[in-house]
Amino acid sequence: MAVYTCPVTVLRDVNWLEIESSELVPGDIVDLGSSGLSTLPCDAVILEGDCIVNESMLTGESVPELKRSLDHGTYVLGSMDMTAYTFDPSVSRHVVFAGTRLVRVRKTERQFESCEGNTFGSSRNMRTTAMVLRTGFCSTKGALVRSIMFPRPTKFQFYRDAFRFVGILALIAVAGFIVNAINLHRLGVSASTIAIKALDLITVVVPPALPASMSIGMAFAARRLHKQGIFCISPSRINVASKVAIVCFDKTGTLTEDGLDLLGIRMVDHRT
Repeated sequence: MAVYTCPVTVLRDVNWLEIESSELVPGDIVDLGSSGLSTLPCDAVILEGDCIVNESMLTGESVPELKRSLDHGTYVLGSMDMTAYTFDPSVSRHVVFAGTRLVRVRKTERQFESCEGNTFGSSRNMRTTAMVLRTGFCSTKGALVRSIMFPRPTKFQFYRDAFRFVGILALIAVAGFIVNAINLHRLGVSASTIAIKALDLITVVVPPALPASMSIGMAFAARRLHKQGIFCISPSRINVASKVAIVCFDKTGTLTEDGLDLLGIRMVDHRT
């Protein structure tokens, strides 16, 4: 899912060449109708023709989307925010995204002319062209992969309450330390003994092994899950998962496919 390369036809120096998709850079003109291109390797804006794409890998919607070419006189490229996760709906209808599958590509007779007067294609060899906008981890698919590999840290109520509990114990320990130190000083106890007694009181009130015991408990829970064939990459979520009573799955297209595969045929025995 993260690494995908395929041969693409790209315009370089007024010539169409076939290169690997890993060599694409923003600004390249690619031919979407080239043979072997079924899954898009980059984000690109359509210049000529139109196509129908399946964006279920990104959006979960199994309904194909129609992508049209840019109209003459429109100022779409200037309104694009390349740092955003996706584009405005008025812009995204002209953009094909990395990871989506091409369902149908239709070529057009209208051609964009180069600076030297040559066209990207001819009337005998019409093309569906698009300009590369983003590649790799900068694309929409790359942002999705980054969010999976490096998720944002999640704050749980359980851990917030645990730290609040430790903080209250620490305040009680400090108050006891002050009172104990004053009483021992009045009794004429030496400073070294007062320090030992005070530290002993803090240790009793705030158990230093509390964080370690919680970590060990989650490690043992993850080990038990591993024996059952369940692999946990975030042990902090084990406590939350233990309270889950109902699991709701999304519609078709996110976890399943919208097609059927024939696995075999079972003949019917009419004698039984």
